[in-house]
Amino acid sequence: MNHKVFNMLLLILFLVFITIYFSSRSNLIDYQAKNRKELTNDEIKEFESDLKNNQTIDIKKYNKNPNYENSLSRASLSLSKGISNSINGILNFMFKKLQNN
Repeated sequence: MNHKVFNMLLLILFLVFITIYFSSRSNLIDYQAKNRKELTNDEIKEFESDLKNNQTIDIKKYNKNPNYENSLSRASLSLSKGISNSINGILNFMFKKLQNN
């Protein structure tokens, strides 16, 4: 029974790792970060009008993207990084053992 539970847990961890790996390789995170940095057309127009009127320029005024980060998202990110590092270590260990045999 314990062997089946261990195999199921290992399979779940491997699937989680594969999901995280491919999402990072598909540049999803970079795409989301790029979208957070870009200004919308309305923000650009507001910036240009402030330049013409010699008003004080502050990027926080124009970048109005809300921050959706919360404790749950931070916890899930740290959990996924921990799982990724653990599976990476396990796979490296297994490949080294297979290489030595």
